[in-house]
Amino acid sequence: MELLGQYGAQLVAFGLAVLLALAKYFFQPKVKLVWGRSHGFLHNVTLEKVVDDQNDYILIGTSYHLLSNAGRKAATDVEVTFNYIPKNFEVWPQRQYETSVNPNGRFIVCFGGIAPKEQVSLNVLTFTNEAPAILSVRSKETTGKAIPLTVIRLLPAWGQMLVLFLLVLGLAAGIYLLIELIGLFAVLSSAQPAILLGPTPAVSP
Repeated sequence: MELLGQYGAQLVAFGLAVLLALAKYFFQPKVKLVWGRSHGFLHNVTLEKVVDDQNDYILIGTSYHLLSNAGRKAATDVEVTFNYIPKNFEVWPQRQYETSVNPNGRFIVCFGGIAPKEQVSLNVLTFTNEAPAILSVRSKETTGKAIPLTVIRLLPAWGQMLVLFLLVLGLAAGIYLLIELIGLFAVLSSAQPAILLGPTPAVSP
């Protein structure tokens, strides 16, 4: 407790400095590329023959990928690398992009930039096998992170507002609790050691 009373002010100042550094790190604009495969399917399509009345089958693989910049800073020179060249490839919404093949035969899609909170879907289709998977995503500023995606039910407007309200309420409660703890720590550190240790026993004459 004596150490707390002696170095309490320095500890409070250090804690506030760390808190400000963390706030600056988390709230400063930065690029955050995330991507994932939402769904795909392997279709067994029948091809009808007119000559010998025999049917042939062909496998058609489809896959839907979503690329997003979840940060608050634009990503530049974004490269998406697929395992191999698909038979058909579509980007939505429509935008300018370039494609190339590296020496290892990997299919690369290049975007000049992706704005903050912007999403781009990449739809691929192949014959006789499954659709190619994304191997990596990178930009000039950072590398992309693969995240799991799935199809879920969309909440109504009132449900979305309720979830947002609860999130804001929880954040406000967390900030209030942190401020209260810092204030309590400051009060304890400024107290005299004699007070912290209790009253001094009276000396009998």
